[in-house]
Amino acid sequence: MSHNGVNYQEIINNPITIPEIRIHTKIDNTFYRESVIAFREGTPNNNTYNRFFDGRNYEGGLTRDAYLLSDDKELVIKSINYSEDTKIPLGLKTNKNNTPFEISIFSLEAVPENVSIYIHDKLNNSYTNVINNTFTIVLNEGTYNDRFEITFSKQNVLHTETISIRDFIVFENKTQSQLEIVNPKRLNINKVMLYDVSGKEILNKTINTSKDKTVISTKHLSAGMYIVSIKITDNQTLNKKVIISGN
Repeated sequence: MSHNGVNYQEIINNPITIPEIRIHTKIDNTFYRESVIAFREGTPNNNTYNRFFDGRNYEGGLTRDAYLLSDDKELVIKSINYSEDTKIPLGLKTNKNNTPFEISIFSLEAVPENVSIYIHDKLNNSYTNVINNTFTIVLNEGTYNDRFEITFSKQNVLHTETISIRDFIVFENKTQSQLEIVNPKRLNINKVMLYDVSGKEILNKTINTSKDKTVISTKHLSAGMYIVSIKITDNQTLNKKVIISGN
């Protein structure tokens, strides 16, 4: 049977299967949250939210949660036009310290066997292949929207060395009680994040600037070692350890 040139019987007999990755995150050894990545060739843009292709997370009020991100929107479904260099931000949050998260693949539907799936921890630049393994991490209270991402390949070392943390000078100006990020090449900086040594996010500041110097107050910080994460234009994150003297 056809109508207006569409063969509906063919569609019924041979339905289109959309490849899907179902990711389960076990939170606090208590409950699971499911995230779905769908391979849809018609997806207009992998890096933006599209209400016709993506599914919002309408349980955003949970105090402990795991979700995908696009345009700062929390998602349970993210559609992509698959390519190996695609990166999908993964958000984790908890309202208490020492919360374990375990991330693994629950199921793969029609996903080609040659596809690899990694959890990338940008803070320590580690990649965990979760097709046959589980990514496990313990986080302290906080929202981690810029630290983790799902990728389909490990970072290309030759590419990432084009821009490195050595292109910036990061230090504490003790006299002024401020962290200074000197940017002599005037590279575009999207965000600056600050973590303590346990991995807890202390600061997350969107700046979108290519100024030669960015200044952040350290008056509210306790003395100790911190990790400064600089997120640049291509979503690359560069890390630098700094010692803050405190007040």
